[in-house]
Amino acid sequence: MIFINVFLGCLALFGVIFALVIVLDTFLWVKPKLAHRKIKGYDDFTLWKRRVAECGRKWAKRMPTVRLKDERRFVLLDILTKQYKHSSLQGWQYAQLISGLKAIDAEAKIKDFFTDNAIKEVDEGFLIYSEWTSGILENKDADALMQRYIEIIERSTKENGLIEYREGFGNICLVDTLAFVCPILIKYGLYKNDEKWVDLAIKQIETYHSCAYVKEFGLYAHAYDSVKCSPCESIAWGRGTGWYLLGLLSCHRELPDTRKEKEELRLLIKEALENIVRH
Repeated sequence: MIFINVFLGCLALFGVIFALVIVLDTFLWVKPKLAHRKIKGYDDFTLWKRRVAECGRKWAKRMPTVRLKDERRFVLLDILTKQYKHSSLQGWQYAQLISGLKAIDAEAKIKDFFTDNAIKEVDEGFLIYSEWTSGILENKDADALMQRYIEIIERSTKENGLIEYREGFGNICLVDTLAFVCPILIKYGLYKNDEKWVDLAIKQIETYHSCAYVKEFGLYAHAYDSVKCSPCESIAWGRGTGWYLLGLLSCHRELPDTRKEKEELRLLIKEALENIVRH
């Protein structure tokens, strides 16, 4: 009798969990379908711009969750195993939101995203950079955050002077570093009048171009092996190419006209744009 009761209890519990899984999966499937029905075109550019700004201000108060995976089934399992979202991914998406919102609404009020535990990963530099350049962070506040961020950079920089984007990647370097790390290092180096951070940023860019750029096809790899100096992972991945170009543009913007590195970056930007147009 006890065995039967235990069995029925486990069966009921399994039924409840299965029902929760189905309900959550259904909700997450229906939600974007309903949202897509609200999409419409605008003939009036001013009105469209205002609507985008309204949406941006709403998201700035409560950033929508950016999921780690595109999986639509058994999402509850991803949530329980902490594979549903990640603070770093959420952070650099928020950084992009800041850049876009400030571009169309300079007076928009945006919250300070940072908490005491926010700075944990290499790509957190992108969020610091966006909040600093947009004026959300004052110099003294950005400087305080950078003290903690620099500790991460120092731990992540290998003997060859290349930054390990994630612990465990070893000799594999990612293009993401150029967008998320290099601009903030240059801005911070110039602010502190410390050339080593500017040099570290330029080294990441130059090494990436030497090892991950497939010159004969005009294509860029997501990553490269820093020992073999050869491209690896996805080649011609759109978002990776976007990170490359964003990193170059941001670094170019930070450098004074008197710096020779600025002209070098200008040539790389020109090369990238020509390749993108060609393809």
